[in-house]
Amino acid sequence: MQNVYMTPLKYKNFAGQDRTTKLHFHITPREFADWMIDNPDEAESLTNSFAEVQQDNTETLVAADATTQQKLAMLRLVRVLAELGYGKPSEDGEYFDKSDNKKFAYSAAYDAFRLFLFENPKEFVSFITTMLNEQVINEFSTRMQTVAASTAEQQDGEQAQPAGPTNYDGMTREELVAAMQKRNQQ
Repeated sequence: MQNVYMTPLKYKNFAGQDRTTKLHFHITPREFADWMIDNPDEAESLTNSFAEVQQDNTETLVAADATTQQKLAMLRLVRVLAELGYGKPSEDGEYFDKSDNKKFAYSAAYDAFRLFLFENPKEFVSFITTMLNEQVINEFSTRMQTVAASTAEQQDGEQAQPAGPTNYDGMTREELVAAMQKRNQQ
């Protein structure tokens, strides 16, 4: 499978037992676009964080002298990408099973993985570049531009509309309530 980040990981589970596993992460452009549609505010925040991370060179970001803002941006990126992308690829490459990704977010393996990324700068860079590959970035950028344009059109349309209908005959109860609320807000 293309654009799959995989790493072996040793960690202690919550019972204190040593464990070894292989973690896989993958995000398709469609999955990322769907997430953006469902989480527009967080997507905008992630865009800003990603822009900040991209502006700085990698050595600065993974060095101890990274600013607090840079560290927060990196944490935000890792959290979103890891929680969206965790899964297991099928042997035939037909699907990437993410049915356990909600459980993963609460596991000792997830905690160990996030710590692992920040203790290993090269792995951090590899994770980010694999997950945010060219296809995902292009879809993300396109979707954000579409959302911004749609929001601007919607705001322009709302400003151009009159205060509301003056004739309320034939409206359902729900339409009347909505019209009255709109009139009261203006």
